[in-house]
Amino acid sequence: MTVPALSVADLKLMGGEPRVLDLRLGERLGYGKAVRVRDVVRRNIGELECQGEVFRNLRTTSSSGGRPETEFYLNETQAVLVCMFARTPVARQVRAQIAEVFLAYRHGRLVPAAQPRLRTH
Repeated sequence: MTVPALSVADLKLMGGEPRVLDLRLGERLGYGKAVRVRDVVRRNIGELECQGEVFRNLRTTSSSGGRPETEFYLNETQAVLVCMFARTPVARQVRAQIAEVFLAYRHGRLVPAAQPRLRTH
């Protein structure tokens, strides 16, 4: 199975460090519904928080409002852990992509996108 590449466009600078949106990981991990990755995040939130703050953003699901949902922005270690917990057939490839993209950022070869405006609950 070919995995869409993780790229600098998937990184957001938040709290002084690059982070990746949980849904990007869900897509890369091959979930039919990327939102399923949030179940993995919620089940393992305690361990993820041992690796730093898990940034959360409360957003509405449609232009007419809808039920709000929580997005998670993960640092490098948290993203790798989510891949390990996910155990999908492509998780190994996604972990390698995470390492590559975050390493390139640390070496100044990538500049993450601007920090999104977050609404917290």
